[in-house]
Amino acid sequence: MTAILHTPRLFVRQLIGGSLIALLGACGGGGSDGLGTPIAQPAAASTLSGTAATGAAIVGGVVTLKCASGTTASPITGADGAFSVDVSGATLPCLVKVSYKDANGAAQELHSLASTTGTVNVTPLTEMIVAAASGGAPSALFAAVKPDLAAVSAKLPAALATVKTRLDNLGVDTANLPKNPLGDKFTPAIGNGAGDAADKVLDDLKLKLGSTGKTLATVVNEVSIGQTTNAPVTAGTNTTGTATGTTTTTVGTTTSTTSTGTTSIPSTETTTIPTPTPTPTTTVTAAVGTQMGGARQGSALNLTNAVTTPASSLYLTDVTLPIAKGELTTDGIHYYIADSSIYRVTKLIPATDR
Repeated sequence: MTAILHTPRLFVRQLIGGSLIALLGACGGGGSDGLGTPIAQPAAASTLSGTAATGAAIVGGVVTLKCASGTTASPITGADGAFSVDVSGATLPCLVKVSYKDANGAAQELHSLASTTGTVNVTPLTEMIVAAASGGAPSALFAAVKPDLAAVSAKLPAALATVKTRLDNLGVDTANLPKNPLGDKFTPAIGNGAGDAADKVLDDLKLKLGSTGKTLATVVNEVSIGQTTNAPVTAGTNTTGTATGTTTTTVGTTTSTTSTGTTSIPSTETTTIPTPTPTPTTTVTAAVGTQMGGARQGSALNLTNAVTTPASSLYLTDVTLPIAKGELTTDGIHYYIADSSIYRVTKLIPATDR
């Protein structure tokens, strides 16, 4: 009877214990896919491992990390471009830089960003993604004294979308583009051996850059400002374009008509020159009554009320007559009037005496 009573209790204890073990096992760790999406995973490791490649593996590249805090060693990439770094003394996110020399012996750098421990790749694609997420050159981000890597890490999903669109518009085949180019493992070309499908995206990027005359630095700059098309980069300056148009200029008004284009370049110009303004003349109206005394050699004076003469001959300084200011008088030959404003006498020449 006792055994019958104790058996259910034992069974309940075993059931509860097993459930707790399963629950604890399921909650043993968590993380993300490197782009901010949480995924279940074992307890976090203390290393960052990955591959550095441009299509071909980067051999002998120096790996340097700049983390939220702490320091790490600087390993060298192997013959397959692989590297591994102990980050137990650092706090992630970590910005990863690989310094190497290209086939021409020129010094080069590529960057990536590790949000969690695990895999982190360093390729031209990761260079573009970091640029799009940070809004600037990855090299400048690495050189900053205390960069906000957490803020950059939060923008990685949107940055990946920007980079994919830019690759599509560049003509790169993105059918095999990894979901997460920063953290998905891939196999680069090693020696004469070919890389895997994901590595072919790097090969095609290099091919399209060469065929379009662009450089990696150019497209990195483009995605850093959010540009996804093939249009020229503009930064407040005029760019070269082709356009036609005419400019018609009238007195005081300019009208310009241009066709579509990035820059308006007038092809012809027609200008209407205004007619020169004639030399001004002065018309003096004399207050001449109907009865005027005086005659010249027995001939009556033939006067009109308006006398026109060039302005330059109106002012005389050698005529002295006993007349008041503003008064009109005559010497029997000409008429004179005193100008009160300038204290001069003006001689009026009749039209019939010119």
